[in-house]
Amino acid sequence: MPIVFPASISAGAEVVEPHLSFKEVSNPQKQNLFISKLNVCCEIIDSIDPAKQDLKRETLIELQVAPYKGRKGE
Repeated sequence: MPIVFPASISAGAEVVEPHLSFKEVSNPQKQNLFISKLNVCCEIIDSIDPAKQDLKRETLIELQVAPYKGRKGE
């Protein structure tokens, strides 16, 4: 069962698929997408499933890089 952050429950948040990029969603959906991506990162995955491992790895990298995109020097 995925982890759901309390802020998303209290706000009645619409679930956004975590495989989408931030560019693919509207501004109002970006917070929900961020929460969905955090939920992916918090899941304990079975080491046998490489697809879930790849999704988690890519999501972690995306969340680490996202705050730095658009800054000078990139």
